Amino acid sequence: MNPRSYERGQSAAEYVLIIAFVILLVIAVLTILGSKTNTALCSTSNGVAPLSCIKGVTETSTLTANAAPNGGTTGSDGNFWIDEYNTNKVERIAQDGTRTDFTVTGALHLSGMVSGPDGALWITDQGSSGVPATYKVWRVTTAGVVSPVGGYTVGAEPSEITVGADGALWICDASDSNIGHLTTSGTFSVAYTSPNNAGCVDIVTGPDNNVWYTTYGSAFVYRVTPSYVGTGFQSPSALAWPNGPLWITVSKDGNLWMTEYSHDAILRMTTAGVGTEFPVTTAGSGDLFGITTGPDSNLWFTDQGNNSIGRMDIKGNVKEWPVTTANSGLSLIFPGPNSQSGLWALEGTASKVAVIK
Repeated sequence: MNPRSYERGQSAAEYVLIIAFVILLVIAVLTILGSKTNTALCSTSNGVAPLSCIKGVTETSTLTANAAPNGGTTGSDGNFWIDEYNTNKVERIAQDGTRTDFTVTGALHLSGMVSGPDGALWITDQGSSGVPATYKVWRVTTAGVVSPVGGYTVGAEPSEITVGADGALWICDASDSNIGHLTTSGTFSVAYTSPNNAGCVDIVTGPDNNVWYTTYGSAFVYRVTPSYVGTGFQSPSALAWPNGPLWITVSKDGNLWMTEYSHDAILRMTTAGVGTEFPVTTAGSGDLFGITTGPDSNLWFTDQGNNSIGRMDIKGNVKEWPVTTANSGLSLIFPGPNSQSGLWALEGTASKVAVIK
């Protein structure tokens, strides 16, 4: 055998092996980078995630048919919880997808939900319209133990609820002008009464440790301090419902952002009360509803008119993704239970939960 021929054959084989090794190494590196990039909404340091990372919307039904999911939050147990307006139930969705119903005996129309400072879920009950005795607040532990909370006496359809900087529950009343303050021990007081009988829509605790809320009956957004001092700030368009500020969230830029339902705009308001409106011009858009801040630092909202979930960055750039179920009744939207789970939106009409990631 010619030694050189043997050596050339050996070198060729080694060359092929090296090429194969390099290809496998490149595939492995790309796989690792892909898995790191494919985090929830491909979060980036500047808060603007590549749109190509977002795969679209998936939907799952509630355990009970026609439940009309109405409120939601991530519990202290790390699971996602929803309440159901048409039933007297709350549903727990575990991170592995397991779903469990818990009955809230005596409830009529569950509404807002928040994870309280004591680790339990606090849920408002709008009861039977015009029957104040049925307006309640419920406390549900993450083990499903239910108890009514005494002391709630405002008597006007409690709706959304938030935890204040003082560790108490601050409550929207949809049918009157009051903002309720409820301690975890059950002591209730009226924190503030809005002018003009402007019923409360949504309520959050701002980055300034004050409570902020929107109203049905006016073009104002209200700020209430922990000492119950209230101040109203008018939106730039000066339009009330259905065009005025509706649902509200706190963004990572330190401002408050709100949907303006039929005005097809999203309002940014500083904690000094200075407002700026950003139009949503996506084809078919209209009737903007829920809004939240995502793990990618962008604003995520539901668009009932377009039956879609939208994203707006802090510069006002908008992209929307459709929901498969027609006329789904998209309402509120929340960050998922962990940084990998995307955004979760409630479909009140379809009784489904939509997830985008």
